[in-house]
Amino acid sequence: MRSSRGRDQADAVLARAEEVYDHLSLPVMDLVTEALKHDDCCARLKAILDPPETVELTDEEEAADGDGDGDGDGGDDFE
Repeated sequence: MRSSRGRDQADAVLARAEEVYDHLSLPVMDLVTEALKHDDCCARLKAILDPPETVELTDEEEAADGDGDGDGDGGDDFE
């Protein structure tokens, strides 16, 4: 009887998780849909899907890198 109750609870949790998952949306799809409504949709899509390569690091990210050269290895690059 005890395992049946646990199984029922697990089934209920799974059903709730599946329902929530079914209603998820990707924010980028909203951006794409909005971009397609404009005459310059190609430029807008490129801006969304092909962002610039440069990225600013926060102070915490720079401190986590450790060696300050930006390659993320935390050590020197000399052999």
